[in-house]
Amino acid sequence: MSIFTYIFSRYGLSVTGYVSHQNSIWKNNTANPNDLLFLSKKLGTGILTTAMKRGALKSADTRLALVDNMRTLNKYTVNNAVDLVQ
Repeated sequence: MSIFTYIFSRYGLSVTGYVSHQNSIWKNNTANPNDLLFLSKKLGTGILTTAMKRGALKSADTRLALVDNMRTLNKYTVNNAVDLVQ
């Protein structure tokens, strides 16, 4: 057994396939000054989820709001981003 124990589930995605045009790929490491920034979750979400995992998030209302925020689909952000960039 590993020395690391995971109490919370982990989730990740992987995509394999072909891209019709190289400019269709949006990378997360090529930002330039004046580029648009699209947030799919509210600022602070990562900090709050870490606090919740460590038992440091005491407010039940905050936990419920955080979980509700995490249920929000990223597709709305992506659709808006595509509309603005094109």
